[in-house]
Amino acid sequence: MGVEIHMAHTSFKWANLASHNAGVTVIVVGLSQTSQPQKKLLDEVSLRWVDLIGPYLVPGTRTIVQAVSKPVGRPKMIFGNKPVDGGNLILSFSQRQKTSIKQKFIRPLFGSSELIRGLPRFCIWISDEYLTEALENPELRKRVDACKQMRLASTDLGARELAKRAHQFREMNSSIQHSICMPCVSSENRNFLPVSLQSSKSVLSNLAFGMHDADIFYFSVLASRLHLIWIATVCGKLKTDFRYSNTLGWNTFPLPELMALQKDELTARAEEILLVRERHFPKSIAQLYDPEAMPQDLRDAHRRNDEVLEHIYIGRPFKNDTERLEHLFKLYAKMVGEEAAETGAKAVK
Repeated sequence: MGVEIHMAHTSFKWANLASHNAGVTVIVVGLSQTSQPQKKLLDEVSLRWVDLIGPYLVPGTRTIVQAVSKPVGRPKMIFGNKPVDGGNLILSFSQRQKTSIKQKFIRPLFGSSELIRGLPRFCIWISDEYLTEALENPELRKRVDACKQMRLASTDLGARELAKRAHQFREMNSSIQHSICMPCVSSENRNFLPVSLQSSKSVLSNLAFGMHDADIFYFSVLASRLHLIWIATVCGKLKTDFRYSNTLGWNTFPLPELMALQKDELTARAEEILLVRERHFPKSIAQLYDPEAMPQDLRDAHRRNDEVLEHIYIGRPFKNDTERLEHLFKLYAKMVGEEAAETGAKAVK
């Protein structure tokens, strides 16, 4: 439309004198049809004069990040398993304590709340080979029958089809060793995303993402300040909370090709973070990552993790989040350009 951003103020909390102050995040954008050689970019700390302000209020690039369905050069991150069960395949902590169902048919269930707040929930998890044995339990048979009736009564054709295997979630994805887990929604107030590591006996619901049996060094990447800044910028929000996206956030994240020694260093840093968390058991991620109460040893572990990762990117720690974001966008633009060139070359062949 021949319009450019000539000034902008990045996100800040809007304060007012109302008795019930709404939680509103604001940006200010100035548009002009007349090109100006220098644009004014402000944040809550400083004012900068730049040549170009892009659509993410990042200087120097007009790049728009596009969702990518399949990751390249990294493990696939997938949604968890959707129950579609009317609550019949899920157990609360108290129900788990009282049930007569065998332990082999019950697994811990994790969605966003369970991963972040440590709220215990459980689910029925039956592989087809054990279905006959499972249905010998009257309580379990009752739950499966109720799930079947719920699905048959649905107006959704897919749900009605699922009635044929009413003893299972819609998906039955799990790991052999472990899963690196990311909640779909998490608070913007934390300095790091609430990534966690769960055992092969755990089940992820559709309110979380998982990388099943991925190398542990990917935990280090997801737990970094770099990754949080990328997600905060390119992914959506639920109110002001981060809304994680695998296709828009993980598959597009600019990740350099890592050498074996670098992977080992990142693995060590990931293990350190996990061990420090264990020291503070039974505190939940919500408690550990409260910005006002985060333990110093956990802060130090994340600092060392960031230092190792950022040295891989630029040979030193980044000065601030602005520099992190600008560098990531440069890498993303290069990554997209190289992929486009490669696609064009294949088309010519």
